[in-house]
Amino acid sequence: MPSKADCVQAVIDGGLDRKDAVAVVDKMMKRKKQLKAEGGLNRATDELVDLLAKESEEAAIAAALNRKQVALTILKRKNVDGFISQVEGEGFHFLDAMEAMMVGSSKKFSGARNSVSRKMRGIQRRWQGGILSELEALDGPVQKLLLKDKSFQDDVARAMMEPENWDGKLAGQVAEVLGKYCEDARVRMNRAGANIGKLEGWIPQSHDQSKLLSKTLGGRSGWVDFVMEHLDAERSFPDIEEDDVRTALESVFDTISSGKDLKTNAKAKGEHVGPANLARSMTKHRVLHFKSADDFLQYHEVYGRGNVLDNVLGHLDMSSRKLALMDTFGPNPEVMLESLIEAEKLRVRNDADAARGYLTFEKLRNMRQEMTEPQIKAHAEQRLNNAWSQGRVVSGKLAHWYAELNGETFGAVRPTAAKIASVTRAVMSMGKLGGATLSAVADVFVKAINARHHGNSLLNSWKTAFDMRFEGLSSEEQRKIYRSLGTMIDGTLGDLAARFEAQDSHLGSTSSHLNRFFKWSGLTAWTEANKSGYVHMLSTELGHVSGLIWEDLPEATRRILDWQGISMEKWEVLRYAASKEADGNTHLLPEKVWDLDDADINPLIEHRLENFRGDDEQREAFQQRLRTDMRRELETDLMGYYADETMYAIIEPDEKTRAAMVRGTRPGSGWGEAARFVTQFKSFPIAYIQRTMSGKRWKRADVDGLDLMGVSHYVATSFIMGYLAMTAKDLSKGRTPRELVDKDGNINMGTASAALLQSGGAGIYGDFLLGKVNRFGGGFLGTIAGPAVSTASSIGVSINQLYTGEPTKGRDGLIRETLNNTPYLNLWYTRAAFDYMVGYHIREMISPGTIKRTQRRLKKEYGQESLLPLDNIKRGGGWR
Repeated sequence: MPSKADCVQAVIDGGLDRKDAVAVVDKMMKRKKQLKAEGGLNRATDELVDLLAKESEEAAIAAALNRKQVALTILKRKNVDGFISQVEGEGFHFLDAMEAMMVGSSKKFSGARNSVSRKMRGIQRRWQGGILSELEALDGPVQKLLLKDKSFQDDVARAMMEPENWDGKLAGQVAEVLGKYCEDARVRMNRAGANIGKLEGWIPQSHDQSKLLSKTLGGRSGWVDFVMEHLDAERSFPDIEEDDVRTALESVFDTISSGKDLKTNAKAKGEHVGPANLARSMTKHRVLHFKSADDFLQYHEVYGRGNVLDNVLGHLDMSSRKLALMDTFGPNPEVMLESLIEAEKLRVRNDADAARGYLTFEKLRNMRQEMTEPQIKAHAEQRLNNAWSQGRVVSGKLAHWYAELNGETFGAVRPTAAKIASVTRAVMSMGKLGGATLSAVADVFVKAINARHHGNSLLNSWKTAFDMRFEGLSSEEQRKIYRSLGTMIDGTLGDLAARFEAQDSHLGSTSSHLNRFFKWSGLTAWTEANKSGYVHMLSTELGHVSGLIWEDLPEATRRILDWQGISMEKWEVLRYAASKEADGNTHLLPEKVWDLDDADINPLIEHRLENFRGDDEQREAFQQRLRTDMRRELETDLMGYYADETMYAIIEPDEKTRAAMVRGTRPGSGWGEAARFVTQFKSFPIAYIQRTMSGKRWKRADVDGLDLMGVSHYVATSFIMGYLAMTAKDLSKGRTPRELVDKDGNINMGTASAALLQSGGAGIYGDFLLGKVNRFGGGFLGTIAGPAVSTASSIGVSINQLYTGEPTKGRDGLIRETLNNTPYLNLWYTRAAFDYMVGYHIREMISPGTIKRTQRRLKKEYGQESLLPLDNIKRGGGWR
């Protein structure tokens, strides 16, 4: 009888390495013992042969995957090292290069904006725009049904799981569209290093953490019992014995209820673990297969969240994040990042010249002559440690950026606490952002300075600034163009709340109310119209110069393309994708790269074929894969360019903004919720500082020195548009505009300062220094600690007044805070009417004379009067 060693050697001879061979033999011996105990030795030979074949095949696939991932890692490392060397050659340093690759840098060097964040957004926009365009092309009110008709949503889910039963039906056609983009995500992630198998009847799953942990539903044991009843255990756990399924489900529950895998949880507890391989984590991801579509829908009703469209879009969002990370840093991005940082630490320890590159602050420049070489090296290493430090919690700006890019800050630590806090902030938003559309009037000047940054004249810049393309007024052909450019998407998908709620991810009824609120306020239509108008300028601008070679491009255009990572070689290919579209303009649409001839693509992939070994057929197949990959890269580059440049003109928070706000923390944790409350409503000023001010977007891109006209234009238009926005809000409140010139003919500096703040020109720091109110109407405490703390403080003061001899003031304060924080009441076109018809009467009943006192204070502090006939309201309430 052969020994174990003989069996292992036989498996090795079959092509596996020793480690895999030992694992296969151990599994066979374990199964043989089980068969013996069951009295099934008579069938042992056939079963063990089948097991050997299966395990050997899986081990061989795993070995091949490992070789592929190693090769991809080497290739990506070569690309990353090359980029770092290029950045340093342009006078910048390692951390500048890391910032550029992860979230984009405002510094001016080649590829400064070619980031994971930009790639991710380009991929997202391609998928989202494609889905909406294809759904819109179907017969029937598909979007309306998907968003509002639960029975139709359920039918689409059934069609995704059981497609053979839905041929020719509308739900089946929708399911085919959604499945197409999910499949594209799977294929692209496999090309990036994963090994995700294709599953028939698969649908993205979601799990509501608060429902999973609900005591009413039985918590862990209740979830396992419910799933056992509806689960196809054999398909879900093909390698697990029937008696072990419950234990396996308990492990699955621990993973999905925590929002992170067990390995990451161990790191959070302070245990030492290695970085997770992103590609392998996707390969090993456990899918719960249910007995039927109805079983899945029953599970989703009890433990899921959102609808089928939410699930697909959520899956594509996470896929785009992982895909963009792997595309830049390889199958194991975290290991790559740590390796890069450790290599840089070693370099600065051994090279004083490299370490001197980290002396970037002015005070350190003045100290260079006094610092010793060891001190310079220690300073450089400390900066690297501060950027990514390993401890109980990974900290530092690189780690915070990675956490945002990877989606780690979305999973709640304590779901119930996170949900309560998120709803609280949503109520704050719906109570206080009713005038946000009027504040957004200042977006017009930001569009203008960015259009000028692209090399346009002042006249054309302001023409672009006022160019708004409203979805409801656009034809089907025009909407298709805009969606292929990445706009007219957010309003339909209901994600616009992210512009002011960047620290939260709302789902369910909260999301529905927020989306409705921003739609009713007009902010949805305003933002989408401005984005569509600006991206139209970008696309036609490139279409207009598509006939020019790189050297002949306008200097501003060439520099911006270079910063965005679109090189001369790529431009010489992309420009042939320009086409005249239905609106009569020549555009450069990302999707048109698929219409380019193979001969156009070949110059970009020739270097990858130099060392290829194989016959002609293999070479052609490899070359075709390279062409497909390059077309995807060009499409993502162009879509990312449009998305990133549009976010400069219509300010929106990105991963860099979120990282500055939540600093790698998760919802439901003490620090995480504190960060989210403190930074509520601050995403706009932070993003404004990061993009407009740090990027010096008031300068034309083709100007190297001081752009005096640009600075003058920036300050003047910031003031003018801020004053217009402030005046619009005052008029909506039934007040006269604030005095711009006092009675002596001098500029009212208080009004001027407030106007600059309204435009965002002074950012959040101006709130601290100059303003009594911030851009969204909060006071000094609200600016520092957030509106929730400010509101709680005001309520506390009012309650204290009730019991300390000032009950009238206390009651008036409580009524005022109630009205100021009631969702939907404070929409810019409803509040003045409500106050005149109801609100002032209530306040007069509680505190007689409050209207007169308010009007006197308004006149004294701001020089304003009411436009409403308040004399008609009697002291104590009621009409005269």
